[in-house]
Amino acid sequence: MAAGKIGKYERLDVLGHGTSGVVYLAWDTLLRRQVALKEIRTDGVETDRILEEARVLDRLRHPHIVHVNGVDFEDGVVLIDMELVRGRNLSQTLRDAGGGPLPTEQAIDIAVAVLSALGYAHERRIVHRDVKPANILIGEDGVVKLTDFGLAEALGTGSVAGGGGTYPYMAPEDFAEDAASDYRSDLWAVGVVVYEMLAGRRPFQVTQRSKDPFAWKRAIEQENPPRLSDLRPDLGPEIAEVLARALAKSKSARFPTAQVFADSLRAAAAAAAATPQPVLIHAAPPAAESEEEEPIDPVPFVFAHGLSLAYTLDEFLPGAAKHWDESRRALLDGRIERFLRALGEVYIADLASELAARGTGAAPENPDKLLREFLNRSQPEETDDATLPVVAGVAALRGGTPRRFRLLNRNSAEPNEPDAGSPARPPEPPPAVVVAPPAPRPEGPRPAPRERERTEHRPKALAQVPNAPGPPARQRWWFWPLYVLAISPPAVAIAAAAMRPFGRMTRFHNLVEAWAVTGVLAAMLLVLAIGVRLPGLVRTVCLIPLAAGLVAAGALASQILGAQPSADDLVRVSVMALLPLGVLLVEASTVGRQWRVWLVLELVLSLSAAGYFGKLLR
Repeated sequence: MAAGKIGKYERLDVLGHGTSGVVYLAWDTLLRRQVALKEIRTDGVETDRILEEARVLDRLRHPHIVHVNGVDFEDGVVLIDMELVRGRNLSQTLRDAGGGPLPTEQAIDIAVAVLSALGYAHERRIVHRDVKPANILIGEDGVVKLTDFGLAEALGTGSVAGGGGTYPYMAPEDFAEDAASDYRSDLWAVGVVVYEMLAGRRPFQVTQRSKDPFAWKRAIEQENPPRLSDLRPDLGPEIAEVLARALAKSKSARFPTAQVFADSLRAAAAAAAATPQPVLIHAAPPAAESEEEEPIDPVPFVFAHGLSLAYTLDEFLPGAAKHWDESRRALLDGRIERFLRALGEVYIADLASELAARGTGAAPENPDKLLREFLNRSQPEETDDATLPVVAGVAALRGGTPRRFRLLNRNSAEPNEPDAGSPARPPEPPPAVVVAPPAPRPEGPRPAPRERERTEHRPKALAQVPNAPGPPARQRWWFWPLYVLAISPPAVAIAAAAMRPFGRMTRFHNLVEAWAVTGVLAAMLLVLAIGVRLPGLVRTVCLIPLAAGLVAAGALASQILGAQPSADDLVRVSVMALLPLGVLLVEASTVGRQWRVWLVLELVLSLSAAGYFGKLLR
């Protein structure tokens, strides 16, 4: 049954939905084809974030990732035109199995396809964040495709503080308030899905209050799931060992990359099926047979003018933004490309090579524009409350607006744990896993390079840019001085009333006027705090002077109007009410991108108000 038309699309049926979006089977009236149309209703700053995530989807081209045909914006609705996969999702397939396990070969094939898609995305520094059976599509031709990259929060699929996602498939770090999620959280979710496919049940169970995030948090953080070999003795211990490592509570104990996970799973399945002569994989070789050479320290990128060094891509990006002129030259002469290839960052090095060719060709492009594009496209994808050590102010001053990215969080790394910005090997060798020799590695995208953990000679982060508009958390110290300035007019009026011989009515008028001004300043500060996503406590303290200001504004209006208000009095009160309201509406619509302007304006107005009422003390 048709559900109406939007833009060029005719809605035919509902395929699925979340709390903020709906996926329709739709007909493209121009290209005359059926598509999966995802509609997300949004407004304000949220629109920019969702459009940015849609652009992330558009960059992904992989046989096991649902393709995005196009993105449109119509009547406050973001429309994402996606490839229509005819078939069923894995959740429906599991229900069809009647609560029992899937055939082992089918489960392993599905898992390897999903891991291939995730490995491709992780190499491009993108995290899925909501891997679950409902987001794994199995076409009628048997091809497995992963969908909903980067849109778990936008679609409201039951996310909580931290990395977000759907409770039963969230890793322990996903429940943390410090946004500790990264690509290894995706690998945990795959481990849960594989366990569910092979055991016919999820590894973690919450029988009561199944929609309570704290119940899931306790279960996932504190309980150990039944060992798969106890539920399925026919599978043997090899697959159980692989899943035990995938579901390790500590991120550092899990697989370093999706490719290693897929290779281990495939080899364990082969061992369980054939039981050939076992060999040790992913374990440190005995010292008596061969001694591993000490890894050679990577050659750092030296910023000569800043006397700073960068050993990794995540260390290089902030330095490149700060030392703009030097980085621009390094991009054009190929020094950045050579540094990235030495690191093994092949994908980003190819990007640097492409941009350098565009800047040195027959019709060279603007070098500043090329460097901005390099910094934008090489950043990780955004995540809530995560921060990225990049000095984006330089790029903004040169005519560009820093993009917001979902970061593979580096700041949440556990002690002695590699940076999460790119897959890295654990600091200690994992336990040996006895499995059969791995199957030949398929052709495909190279996994992200392993980086040796460095604990010294690392330059400190120079500044940070958040995932959302506004300054990073450690640079939001300005709120409290502004708050004190905003509430200073009543204090000044009270001090003046105690020191100066004002009449009773004059003292009352001054105090009411001061509180009314403070209410306007507090409202502006509250909008600014919401725009830069300050914590809830910070927003709450703004409500106290705001409420007092509203009461004072009402008393002031009553005082002006009197018993028989004149036309001039009505106009005066109307202007006094509409002018602050208009300023607040403009601020709310622009604070996302112009928060610095409103910060300066708040400071100027607060100082002016304090100065105005300070005259009463003279």
